[in-house]
Amino acid sequence: MPWPNREDQLRRLLPRLKGTSPVLDLGCGEGLLLDLLKETGERGEGVERQGRYAKAGRARGLTIHRADVLAFLKRALPSRYGAVVASHILEHLPPPRVPEMLAACSRVLRPGGTLLILTPNPRNIGVITQTFWGDLEHTRPYALHLLTRLVEQAGLRIVEAGDDPYTRQPGWLHRPLNWLRRLLVGNYWPGADLLLLAEKLHR
Repeated sequence: MPWPNREDQLRRLLPRLKGTSPVLDLGCGEGLLLDLLKETGERGEGVERQGRYAKAGRARGLTIHRADVLAFLKRALPSRYGAVVASHILEHLPPPRVPEMLAACSRVLRPGGTLLILTPNPRNIGVITQTFWGDLEHTRPYALHLLTRLVEQAGLRIVEAGDDPYTRQPGWLHRPLNWLRRLLVGNYWPGADLLLLAEKLHR
């Protein structure tokens, strides 16, 4: 089983999306997050570029728009969504499109709405030396200080930013090992994913 388990990871993030309907999931695949949202009574929509994934989700009764993410955001109604989720999508975009996409996310969020981002953590030595480069569609990773600046420039207030605790190496046996690693090499074993939560400012 691949680690981290994406279903478990997303399920742990559901409390951060409570009461934010409708939720827009960018690059939703077959709709895993949308299924989880339904379990909690939240309404969600997805955007997916690949037809086979969109078709599979629609067959389960999910609302999935087959479209390019940025094109969809640009034509969506402003202030329509209470939350936008960008889980492992930024690293797939051409870098010049990332600020554009974040600004478009801000546009479609209602005031006080939530932007939730998950993306690989380049500070994690295993991610930056191996797993990130195992996907041909990855363009570049985003350091936390750069990501927070881009989100703030899009008109959003950072609520939470750091490595996702779920993607840290589990178990008490790893604690002394990580302490020794930090002592000898530096702090390069945080969570494999970055988690950023931001709020659209009231204006």
